[in-house]
Amino acid sequence: MWPRVAVTAAARRLALAPSLARGGPSSLSPPLALLPPQIWRRCASSSSGGETVKVNILREGSDPPVLDDAEYPDWLWTVHEPLPSLQELTAKFEADPDSMTSVEHRRMTKLWNRARIKDKNAESAKS
Repeated sequence: MWPRVAVTAAARRLALAPSLARGGPSSLSPPLALLPPQIWRRCASSSSGGETVKVNILREGSDPPVLDDAEYPDWLWTVHEPLPSLQELTAKFEADPDSMTSVEHRRMTKLWNRARIKDKNAESAKS
């Protein structure tokens, strides 16, 4: 069984783009969105460019072209990676608080507040 990976809708569309442009995936292969990212990235990057994706829903619009990998932003290839957990961020903070980015610090604070609220709600539910 393939590992479960959180994949956004945009990443799924990108992964399915080459197969949709060729007329759809074959019935023998699983949908690309169910494959691990290492495989569907290779499938998405196998396009030669210039192909179009049949995703247009507007009457007067046109289908977007499938671009080469170099033309997409770098962050697109990391969308499927999970974000660090509260435990990982706390360990990093305890080891060296200055090494954390502002985004990591903000995420740690948000997750800590969420956990604190859950604990307080659980305590009040017991009473």
